[in-house]
This record gives sequence, structure tokens and C-alpha cells, in this order.
Amino acid sequence: MKIYSLLACCCLLLTCSYISNEYQKQSQFKQHHTDYAELNNIRYGLLNANSWKPIIATQLSSKIEDFELGTSDRRALKKELEQSLHTLLKDAENIIDKKVHEGNALNQFVRQVVVGFIKTIAIDFDDLHKEVPSVANNILNELERPEMKNKLKDVVLHELNQWIEESGQHVSDRHLSHILKHHKMSDIKSFNQHFEDINQQHHKSNLSVLLMQSLLFCLMTALLYRDTHRRTAFIYTIFLCTLFLAGVFIPMMRIYAELESIEFILLNKRLVFEHQALFYQHKSLADILKLLFSQTDGQGRFVGGIILVFSVLFPAIKLLLSAICIYTRQYTNNVVLRWLVLHSSKWSMIDVFVVSIFLSFLGFESLVSNALKAGFSNASTYQPVIDTHYTSLEPGFFYFFLFVLGSGFMSLYIKNLHQDTDLTH
Repeated sequence: MKIYSLLACCCLLLTCSYISNEYQKQSQFKQHHTDYAELNNIRYGLLNANSWKPIIATQLSSKIEDFELGTSDRRALKKELEQSLHTLLKDAENIIDKKVHEGNALNQFVRQVVVGFIKTIAIDFDDLHKEVPSVANNILNELERPEMKNKLKDVVLHELNQWIEESGQHVSDRHLSHILKHHKMSDIKSFNQHFEDINQQHHKSNLSVLLMQSLLFCLMTALLYRDTHRRTAFIYTIFLCTLFLAGVFIPMMRIYAELESIEFILLNKRLVFEHQALFYQHKSLADILKLLFSQTDGQGRFVGGIILVFSVLFPAIKLLLSAICIYTRQYTNNVVLRWLVLHSSKWSMIDVFVVSIFLSFLGFESLVSNALKAGFSNASTYQPVIDTHYTSLEPGFFYFFLFVLGSGFMSLYIKNLHQDTDLTH
């Protein structure tokens, strides 16, 4: 009946509209999440010396500011200073005496006269040794002056900056300001809050699209078996084609792992790093194939070739031949065509592909958590909190899943359509 064909056309148009809109939204959201992962990347936080510099500088400045010598500490430090000063004076006197005995007899005589004059008139080492306790007191008093503390801070911060520059453990993060400027955000914290709102809207949008697309799929499948006219079956084939293209080009899975928080004790103070992104991928089937074929090793290309042939080309060819079988009965006796339309499903591996993606999604969180906890078990008293709540199955997976179901229904329809011909034998 024409009404069924009309309804099928309406469902097809709605599906195309949803898929087109979904593709644009997924592209925008993928860019937002890419920027989120980049802004919070661990190499700009926990693994970046520049992130530690203000923390360490603040702690060291605080320690210097709070520096006070107690009675016992002052006595012990004064004793050490006095010993050092006495040793320094003895070394200086020994060096002078050693110089006197170098050279020929005339030079030694002249040096003895000069040195004796210096010791008598200018330098009296015995008097200097007597002045050591007073000098030690002056040094300790000088250390407690606010001006000296400020100078000490400058020296410590200068050495800290020099060490960071020489260590090479700092990473330039200038491009992060461009990302914030692009999103009109003042800092990373405000961007994270903004992204959390976007992510919640993304989940709601995915759920509504899934429900609507499932309803359209059920309606299209019901129309396929309800209407005896082949025009509806042909429209159903186009419907499956749109689902297939959506499943290939719209992201299937979003994988994200971060250290939600990790704690350290530095200079007796608790330090916390939050939202340290470790891993992020937001890929469609087309992106995965592109990534595999871009690898230089043969193993990656081999796996990409298997996925391309058995999970993309086979379903596409089968879909095309199904449309031919609907209108053309002269192909029903063709053995190759009969095998491709009715019996190639078990070789296409699309069901295996869908199940493997789903199982990978289920096992990802526990895999990452166990690996990271094992890595940090001996490194820190505090266990890192692993967060993977941004990991999710994306609409591309559900579109591909609906295509797999629809392909099975189409095979049954064609088999029933030609049950009186050799196609079923």
C-alpha cells in the first residue's frame, strides 16, 4: 500500500535528519573534549616542573619566613660556625707560612720580613681567633633579620628556576591560553565546569537520539513485513544504508581516563593534583581504519585490512546486492549472489565487531584502575583516585548495532520473498 511506503519515506527522512544533526554535534563535542583533555593533560600538571615551581617556591618561602633559632639550635649552630671560622683562619695562616718557604734564600728572606711585618702591623691571627665568637654571633643575628630572609628567598628561588631550566623537565603550556581564549574562559577551572555542563547535555542528547532512532527502526521493520509492495523494502534498504554510514563515520566509543586526585607530602604539607588526564580517544570506525593504515608496521595495516574487508566491504556489498534481489529475480539462481545475500553474514564479522567493542567498553575501567594502582602502589602513600566516568559508548555504536539487526531482518525478508524460487534451496 502507498500509505506504508509514505510512512517509510517519512521515517527515512527523519533518520537522515537525525544523523546529519548528530554528525555535526558529535564533531563539536569531540573538539570540546579534546580541548578538555589537553588543558588537563598530566604533562602540563603532575609531570611538568613548572606546575611544581609555585608550590615548592611557596613552601620554601614559608619555611624561610618562619625560620627562628631556638636557644638550643642557636647554641649548636654557633658552635659549628666557630669551628668553621677557626678552621678557615688556620688554613689562611698555613697558606701564608707555606708561601714564605718557597723560592731561593733571598726570596724567602724577603717574604719572611714582609709576612712578619704584616702579622705584626696588619693581621694578628691570635686576635682574629679571639674575635670568632663575636663574629659567629653577628652572623646568626644577621640571619634573623627580615632583609636577610628576603635575600635568602631570592637566592633560593633563583636556584630553583635555574634547576628547572637545566633539568629539562618543564613543558611549554603557552598554547593552553589560546584554547581558553577560543572558548572565552578565564582559567582551566571555569572551563572544566563549563565542560561538565556540556557533557551532561551530550548524554541527554545521545539518549534521546537512541530512543527516537530505535522507534524509527522498529517502525521501519514493521512496515517492511507489513507491506507486500517491494517499494517499501527498497526504502528499507536505503534506511539501512544510512544507518551503516552513520555507524562508520560517527564516533562509536569515547575512552577517557584521568587521575581525579593524587596526593603527596612535600615539606610536611599535603599537596593535591586534580583532574590529570592520562588518555583520551574519541574514534569512529573510519578514524580507527585511518589510524591503522597510517602505521608504518605491517601488523597495524594487516588488522586494518581485516576490519575493512569483513566489517565494512562485506556488509556494503551485501546491502547493495540485497537491493538488487528485491527487484530482479534473474539473479536468484546465481550461486555467488545467493551466498552473499543469505549466507555471508557469518563471514562479515560485524556481530563479532559489535560485541568486541561492547566488551572493551565494559572492561576498560577495571583495566585502567588496576594498572595505575599497581604502578602507584610503591610510589606514594596515597593511592590515586582513577576516574573514567567520561568513557561511554557513542551513537555510532548504536547506529552500527541497528544496522546489524536490520541486515538480518533484510536477509529473512529476501528469503521469504523468494521462497518459491531456487534462492531458498
